[in-house]
Amino acid sequence: MKKLSIIFSMLVVFAITVSAQNFAKKGCFEIGGDIGFSSQTPVSNGNTGDASTSFSLSSYTGYFIIDGFEIGFAPLSYTIYTPPSGSKYSTLSILAAPAYNFDLKSNIFPFIEGLFGYTAQTVGDNSASGFSYGARGGIKIILGENALINAGIQYMLYTYNPEGADNRYGYNLLMINAGFAVYFN
Repeated sequence: MKKLSIIFSMLVVFAITVSAQNFAKKGCFEIGGDIGFSSQTPVSNGNTGDASTSFSLSSYTGYFIIDGFEIGFAPLSYTIYTPPSGSKYSTLSILAAPAYNFDLKSNIFPFIEGLFGYTAQTVGDNSASGFSYGARGGIKIILGENALINAGIQYMLYTYNPEGADNRYGYNLLMINAGFAVYFN
């Protein structure tokens, strides 16, 4: 947690010291992260179970290859799940996150984002991994010269199939999240 606080402080200082730039324009970089709270429903052998809750921390970096279109990468997302019964468990994700940011000619930018990549899960001494995918939508609001806050809703399908499985094993996740970022050219 101390390292996260130091990184966040460095991002805030960086946001204060850089000059004003145009967000969502070709050549723009975005660096930030978010926190989230979610409710999820497990799927086992094609049947759904009781919902549980989770808390997550995620990092993000993106680069605009053309105006509005951003190639994003979430190099680290860590989530702790608390099921209705049983032990807590954690998930680590590394995701690609291409996004389109709609320029409303104001300080508000609605966005849509695809998410796909590798996820690993640890439950006690057991672990599993797989390919997961989903989408996120929300808004980014410019604060000051180079800072952004964002809020969104995310839906993910995590897959952790055992070898030879005929049906999907994993989780469907619906999450509300909010974050902070800086941008620069």
